[in-house]
Amino acid sequence: MMADRNSDSATPSPVPRGHREIVRKLIEARGTQLDHIMYSLKHYLRRISMMRLDRRLPQRTQVIAAKRALKQGYNRVEAMAVVRTIAEDLRRDWAGNGGPVYRQLLVDEVKWLLDDFYN
Repeated sequence: MMADRNSDSATPSPVPRGHREIVRKLIEARGTQLDHIMYSLKHYLRRISMMRLDRRLPQRTQVIAAKRALKQGYNRVEAMAVVRTIAEDLRRDWAGNGGPVYRQLLVDEVKWLLDDFYN
């Protein structure tokens, strides 16, 4: 009986294996638009990493356009893949320099970047 149910179902389309594969496909499809968003977000995260918290929060206004572009142009899975790729790249860059502090910064900022997809 289980075999009958499975054989009747349509073959699902191939799903990208991971977030980097999703991002690679998005870059192929959208090119410079996604490159610009990713550059803006990565530059913002690098810049605020050296600031105290009271100076970080006002900096968010400089990345609102990239955050809005993610919300308007990408679904939740795609946006999460983009932000996760950026976060992993930065975590690797920051591995030797104040790891726990930067990790917490990334956690906080990634939550903020993706909050529109969960609210």
